[in-house]
Amino acid sequence: HANSAVALSAVKVIIKYLDVVENNSMRTYVLREKIPNPLITILSGDKPELQYIALRNINLILQKERHLLDKHVRHFFVKYNDPLYVKLEKLEIMARIANNENYEKILMELRAYGNEVDETFVRKSIATIGRVAVKLDGAARKCMRVLLDFVKANPGGEGDGKDRIVGYVAQNSVSVMADILRKY
Repeated sequence: HANSAVALSAVKVIIKYLDVVENNSMRTYVLREKIPNPLITILSGDKPELQYIALRNINLILQKERHLLDKHVRHFFVKYNDPLYVKLEKLEIMARIANNENYEKILMELRAYGNEVDETFVRKSIATIGRVAVKLDGAARKCMRVLLDFVKANPGGEGDGKDRIVGYVAQNSVSVMADILRKY
């Protein structure tokens, strides 16, 4: 539908009433084939305000239907001209939809975000790598490698020995690695 409010409302109603659908094949068909397309269409728009509202709604829907958008992970990759609030919401969704089949794509994308200029976005990207590692046992080793690469590539600024000033990328990477090690 051309009106994003109508499309989002229709998706919400369908999700709400899917619980009473007894035919599992119909339920799966609706979840895999019918629901993702309008959500992705709204997300693909050029207005960041609508994208943000769509992302927030997608995030809420994913709390109930975790695997709804597993196959559509690339639509949540950040664009250079996305405002920060849209970027952060996309990171949240990427962490939520990460699974054993798509985590490598997500991890490659998150690795690229480590070179961005926005400190808040980089910090959140590093934290998202940690969330993926803690969520998926099979991803932990690769996530640790990415974080170690961040530490090696961003050793910090001035000073020697104990007086050395460490860059925020390295600091956050080490902090997230500690969280991962606590779990395993």
